[in-house]
Amino acid sequence: MRRMNIGTAIAALLLAALPTLDAGDSSHVVVVSIQGEIEAGNSHLVRRAVEAAQQAGAKLIVFELDTPGGRIDNALEISKAIEDAGIPTVAYVTRWAMSAGALIALSCDSIVMTPGSSIGAAEPIVPGDNQHQEKYVAAIRAEFQARAEKKSYPRLLAMAMVDKEVEVWLVEVDGKEALMLPEEMERARREGKKVKEVQTVNPSGKLLCLTADEAVRYGLAKRITSLRTDLLNQYGLAEATPTEMKITWSEQMVRFLTRPLFTGLLILLGILFLLAELKAPGLSVPGILGLLCFAAVFFGHHLAGLADYAEIILFAVGVLLIGIEIFFMPGSMVVGVPGVIMAFAGLVLSLQGFVVPDKAWEMDRLRDNFFVLACSFGGAMVGFLAVAKYLPKSPLLKRLILSSEIQAEEKSMPQEVDSASLVGKYAVAMTPLHPSGKVDLEGRTLDVVSEGEQVEKGATVQIVKIEGPSIIVAPVGRS
Repeated sequence: MRRMNIGTAIAALLLAALPTLDAGDSSHVVVVSIQGEIEAGNSHLVRRAVEAAQQAGAKLIVFELDTPGGRIDNALEISKAIEDAGIPTVAYVTRWAMSAGALIALSCDSIVMTPGSSIGAAEPIVPGDNQHQEKYVAAIRAEFQARAEKKSYPRLLAMAMVDKEVEVWLVEVDGKEALMLPEEMERARREGKKVKEVQTVNPSGKLLCLTADEAVRYGLAKRITSLRTDLLNQYGLAEATPTEMKITWSEQMVRFLTRPLFTGLLILLGILFLLAELKAPGLSVPGILGLLCFAAVFFGHHLAGLADYAEIILFAVGVLLIGIEIFFMPGSMVVGVPGVIMAFAGLVLSLQGFVVPDKAWEMDRLRDNFFVLACSFGGAMVGFLAVAKYLPKSPLLKRLILSSEIQAEEKSMPQEVDSASLVGKYAVAMTPLHPSGKVDLEGRTLDVVSEGEQVEKGATVQIVKIEGPSIIVAPVGRS
């Protein structure tokens, strides 16, 4: 799904403290530091850096890699941003570029490594049976192979990083060195070519991980360089002005907010606070806290390029329909069920960058998102049921409830009344009725339900009927 840019106000806030480039200065070199686990914050950093380099007309973008890997979907987003940059790029492996980091390196025009650095080992580890694992490996291997072929890297090395069944040999074919699979060697021999085995680059049953020396030896890396200044000099940019782009506080916040555990916790708390709002009519603080929790979820994922305005609107409309069901059409289910579906769909879509999954990792992402939401909803319901009985009596919540409502709670009496004697009588709302609340009837506090509309505190209502244990009231002037 195509994602929209962050709103003007948010963009101004986040970009105010970022390094800037002088437009049109082609001597500029942009240096992007990608460290630690590959997450949504790294993806946001790369997109920001590429955009800044494009606007300034920079001559080279250097991606300094020191990463053990991370999420494949975020790595693919970074890869696409690099390939779409339209500016020469170089991956500078300062320590290691493993797994998803190797995919990012293969997306650059060239790879340079420091002494002692390494690259490779990108086999995905996914839950499920062997067939599912094989499909996943095949899909990731294809991504690695495609990028290697596009950038003229040895494709067999890229494939062997992902699939441990890929056996690679360094051979001499008619006096020229080449990398081959065993079956390719046999085919060459059948064609009458002279094939001499030099050494095994990667044996079957092992993932390929190359040192800097090996990467240069087999044609993956261009050279080994200890210092960034030496790298720039080799590209004829010794006098260039490097601008370093590192992850900012906002991108760190994105990394934090988009972690599944924290996202699930925010959703759980958001649901719990909104349920608390319904339990204690007129109690505004839980409702505000609940909305803030959901706002944090959408804000973080919006910055990460996942939650678009469409998902936010879908969720908001769903919540609105749920509110209409609760306050104006209780029990009808006409708008409540569509509201729940829309709110749930808005949440799910905000956690991912696609609508319909068509790749193995997208299916896993969708499954993980459903798991996070199921745990959040389940945990919220269990938590609410556990505290619902004691919610109005909680010392913390008592400080949040208006003093008049506290007094009303303390004065409440057991609701043992003669039903026939109540119908037609008038009472005063002690709390807002939306739709449930409390009224004062001749000095007695009764729990009632408003008939189809919200009633403000202090309004006069009339008891119109009794339905089981529920006392139904209507504002004065209605029958």
